Amino acid sequence: MNIKNLRSEIDRIDNKILKLLKYRFQKVADIGRIKHESKTNLIDMKRWDSLMDEKIMIAKELNISKTLVERIWNLIHEESLRIEKNNK
Repeated sequence: MNIKNLRSEIDRIDNKILKLLKYRFQKVADIGRIKHESKTNLIDMKRWDSLMDEKIMIAKELNISKTLVERIWNLIHEESLRIEKNNK
């Protein structure tokens, strides 16, 4: 394999990641509507803490930086909260 082929493969992976994020955020919007209808708090800290523990454990198993995973999931969570708040 050469650099051009590897970069093309990375580009395809990146596009898949973006499509998965879109799908995830669609589900987040659905959850936002349900939370609004049931007057549920947007933030469930117990779930968030559990989720982060799980993601960090998986990252460790995959030899991925804990700091990177925390940063990525914090950004995803911030965007998810924004989407939930705006999907009443």
